[in-house]
Amino acid sequence: MTDTERRFLQKRHRAERRFRVYGVAAISVALAMLATILISLIAMGHSAFRQAEIELLVRFDADVIYADGERTPQALYGADYQKLARNALREVFPEVSKRRDKKKLYKLLSPGAGFELRDLVLADPGLVGQTRRLALLVSDDTDLYVKGQVDITLAEGERQLDDAQIGWIDELVKKGRVELRFNSRFFTGGDSREPEMAGILGAVKGSFYTLLVCFLLAFPIGVLSSIYLEAFAPRNR
Repeated sequence: MTDTERRFLQKRHRAERRFRVYGVAAISVALAMLATILISLIAMGHSAFRQAEIELLVRFDADVIYADGERTPQALYGADYQKLARNALREVFPEVSKRRDKKKLYKLLSPGAGFELRDLVLADPGLVGQTRRLALLVSDDTDLYVKGQVDITLAEGERQLDDAQIGWIDELVKKGRVELRFNSRFFTGGDSREPEMAGILGAVKGSFYTLLVCFLLAFPIGVLSSIYLEAFAPRNR
């Protein structure tokens, strides 16, 4: 090997070592930034992993489910299941009789409670006419209060829940009917206008397909580019 070839080889080895150092540094910075983002997300959103639910004695009243008197699959699907949830909640507070107070009481429940009851009945139509003790989803405001994220020192008009609603929630907690449970909907649900029903499944799928497309495009281009630069490209800038 001539001196010229030896110097060229040493120069090339030094360039390769620098390239490896640059690559490791870039990957390290990227991992550090990713770790920072993940830690920040978990620190700010860890409460989303738990969801408050109310245990109620739900009566699957046939008169409500088959309100039109037609016992058809269409009637079963389109029934007012939210009314069943509201009736179950009102039985806990029979003293709430005024229309305005009932509306405030019903706001403790999530609209998703009716969807959960519908899914149960569609899966097992034999539930019609039965009574079951079930844990139903609460509204976002109720969930935040149970988690201690509502400032009750604010004036009544400045917070999401008024004094009556807070009193009802406290009564439910005292009776052991409210419990924070693992929020599986956070991982299985999609986008929703109701925060308590929203999940990350749609975002995860979108991210996966985006990465897949990027990989399918970048991998062959990267391999072919490296082969060209190594074997065919002229030695210039």
